[in-house]
Amino acid sequence: MRQAEDLDYTVTPEGNVPGGQGRADLVLRRGNRAIACEITVSTPAEHEVANVQKCLRGGFGHVALICASRRKLANLEQAVAAALPPDQVALVGFYLPEDFMARLYDWAMEDPEGGAVERDKPRKQKIQLGTADLTEADRKQIEKTMLSRLAEAMKRKQA
Repeated sequence: MRQAEDLDYTVTPEGNVPGGQGRADLVLRRGNRAIACEITVSTPAEHEVANVQKCLRGGFGHVALICASRRKLANLEQAVAAALPPDQVALVGFYLPEDFMARLYDWAMEDPEGGAVERDKPRKQKIQLGTADLTEADRKQIEKTMLSRLAEAMKRKQA
């Protein structure tokens, strides 16, 4: 979901659903918005309804069912409407992939502060593994520090 990252969403494939409920195919976060995405191709409607319920129980404010087939989306919408109360159905969106991307863009434009929050979060940094510029004494000091931190972490884990 490179497009979502370009809009300052944090993208987590196979993201955990809070409360130990399982995983969503994709979790997108931007500011205070958390979206659980269930991407469906051939999964039966009953299974997708259960996925939606799992994500709603996990507290997601929006569950996006994404499918390339308009016909399947219509069937999913009917199945969700039949299985859930109207207030929960209102938290579920049914999208073709291109429509979902357009909706992500709209949400991003509605919440510029959310983008700033995501940009301020620490990201993975490139790790330099080269040690050619280190002296032997520097290398040993770094090793000693790392071993000390590891020992402390292991003590905390055992406590």
